[in-house]
This record gives sequence, structure tokens and C-alpha cells, in this order.
Amino acid sequence: MIGEVDPQTLVDRLAFSQEETQDAALEQAKLYMAAATYRIKKMRLRQEAEMYADNLRVDYSLKMRFKHKGQKGMTERAIQELVDRVPEIRQATADLAKAKRLEEWSKLLLDAYEHRRSSLKILTQFAFMQDAFSGQYEVDKMKRQRERLKKDLGKEEEYD
Repeated sequence: MIGEVDPQTLVDRLAFSQEETQDAALEQAKLYMAAATYRIKKMRLRQEAEMYADNLRVDYSLKMRFKHKGQKGMTERAIQELVDRVPEIRQATADLAKAKRLEEWSKLLLDAYEHRRSSLKILTQFAFMQDAFSGQYEVDKMKRQRERLKKDLGKEEEYD
């Protein structure tokens, strides 16, 4: 599960019903690690896209400066506009925007798995409390034992 991560599987396994709480709790660690791995992968892809776009922009900027060196009216802004028109730069910028969106989505997915973990913890605590307080037999047994102790303590006072 932790190797190559399919984001659709992570989304599909995010929700669980009350009957599936135990299974969901058992697989939580693996799913959380898979979501974290997916998040790291998308972060690296965004960093690579960022570096590629920046390097490409610098290369074209240097080429444009060299090409238009000494031309009157060729300001930094004019060079920047020429660089922005290059199809390769536009594609790199679009790829970077897509990588940023995917990275943000992966962050949200990881947050969702953190909320899932919190929900499972609360459900587990609730189930424990429900089990602890639902045993009416145990409560009645403790009441009888208390009454018996009260009677026994009352008898000791009579002997003093």
C-alpha cells in the first residue's frame, strides 16, 4: 500500500461506516503513510516544476538581453514581456500552476487523513465508554456489594 500510491484509492478509503470502524482503525496507519508519501511526491514535483520554470525564464531572459543589447527603449519590463510570450515559458508556467494545485490537493488529503485519525480515536473512546457503562449486571453487582458492605459496617458498630 505504501509503495506507489493511487490517489483515487486514498479518496475511496477515506470514509468509513460505523460498522467498519474496527477495520478502518487497523488500516489507518498504512493509509496515512500512503497519503504522506503522495504529499511528498507532489511537493517534489512542484519543486522540480518551479526550478525548471525559473531556469527557463533566466535562460530566455539572458538570451533576450543579449539579442536586444543596446537597443533604445529595451527596458527590464520590455524584456520580461518578451520572455513571457515564449511558448515554452508559458507551458512551464502552466505546468507549475498545475503542480501547485496538485500539491495543495495532496496537503488537503493528508489533512483529511489526520481528521480521520481523530475521528477514529473519538469513536474508539466512545465504544470503550459504552462498553464500560453498558454492563448493567456489573453495576447491579457493585450496588449489591455496596449494600452488603454497609450492612457489615453497621454490624461492626454494634459490637463496639
